[in-house]
Amino acid sequence: MEFKFLNKSDLKEYVESKDFDGLPILPITVHRARSHWSNPKVGETHTLLILVEESAELIGYLGAMPVRVNDKIDAGWLTCMWVSPKARGRGIAGEMLAKMNEAYKGKVLLGDFVPGTERVYLKTDSFTGPIATRGLRIYWRSDAETILPARDPKWKPYADFLKISDNVVNSISDLRFIFKRSPGPKFSFTEKLNAADQEFINARANGYSFGRDAEDLQWMFDFPWVLSGNPNDPLNSRYHFSAIDRDFKNYFLKLEDESGKPKAILLLIHRNDHLKIPHAYFEENALVDVAQILTHLIIEWKINTSTFFHPRLVQYFQANRSKGLYQKQITRSYIFSKGFTEEVNVEELIFQDGDGDVGFT
Repeated sequence: MEFKFLNKSDLKEYVESKDFDGLPILPITVHRARSHWSNPKVGETHTLLILVEESAELIGYLGAMPVRVNDKIDAGWLTCMWVSPKARGRGIAGEMLAKMNEAYKGKVLLGDFVPGTERVYLKTDSFTGPIATRGLRIYWRSDAETILPARDPKWKPYADFLKISDNVVNSISDLRFIFKRSPGPKFSFTEKLNAADQEFINARANGYSFGRDAEDLQWMFDFPWVLSGNPNDPLNSRYHFSAIDRDFKNYFLKLEDESGKPKAILLLIHRNDHLKIPHAYFEENALVDVAQILTHLIIEWKINTSTFFHPRLVQYFQANRSKGLYQKQITRSYIFSKGFTEEVNVEELIFQDGDGDVGFT
């Protein structure tokens, strides 16, 4: 069994090699790899991917991205972990975690993991947690076709029926939007942050523990980990994490004051009728305007579900019951290496929804 450690240069060489295209199981997609080596915070020596091979066969991998905490502590955010079914039970996951933890000098963390998988990390005795942040999910339109099969596979054969049911329900429930409010303040979309945008974001980034600035947000916008396409693309069966989905689009939403200066900049992700706000920077007095614009977009784009983790947006939509069909509180959990908690008080961390790898999918 051989462990291989890929840094920025190694990763680029690996995915551009002739052998990569022929792998039956991919440890990373080309577009995700390109995102990793384009990370403004990645150095030449950061380990981005650990491969485990046996008899020239890939039997495990673990990914990570470098992050900076409170503008002074470097750490690794774990992004994906996979072990071949025929190699499970041999402690490979624990070995990969130990080696990645060592590569980042004992300071690693992860968030938004699949419920139940935390035991893999905690049983190594090198991790602690979880701690959770609170969010809000609003269901604006019927989406049984998506929700029910995800909760219970027995619904998959009835997908066509569920889709018809959604269409019937939504044709009626959407009538409540006929007299929808105007979008309110003038807003715009952009693909490139200008100097004024950058200054606005950078002045507010350090208010959050992982402090993603304008350069970071532009990187996230330019290099998402999901591409729009056919979900049945063979790539999705060769890579076990997000790669291609029916509809994926990100946006920079801008709101300006009367003088043309930014008062709010948000990074939005619209994926399969689900809207998320990975990062949001706005002035204190812009909250109502931002919420009104988001509601307008949700109606215009026929969003089925929206997810909010920004505390002020959560508080606003809880206090001002929207035109959604239903809303519920949700949580996102994070796990930390014990070395990380020795240097950072995790109870005082201030997260944005898109911190770490979450804002790419």
